[in-house]
Amino acid sequence: MWPHELKLSRARQHLKELEAEIDRWVHVDGYSISMAPHPEPPDYLVTAQLLRPPDDAPLALLIGDVLQNARSALEYIAYRSVTKERSADT
Repeated sequence: MWPHELKLSRARQHLKELEAEIDRWVHVDGYSISMAPHPEPPDYLVTAQLLRPPDDAPLALLIGDVLQNARSALEYIAYRSVTKERSADT
């Protein structure tokens, strides 16, 4: 397996972890939404309550890991492209 493929694979893994964190906050314990009839029908009163603010630290680390691994993959590809061109010229 090429180094850039390894880095992209790692970036995908971090992205899945990030998606799971966000999904858990959105669908499980981040906030609640309630809807009740408004005193003047046919309107409704919708309220949202923040149950737990998102924990920025793990999200920031996961985003950083995704970007770092994707950038590293690009660097491997760029380096390989340049060295191939140079070897083809000689």
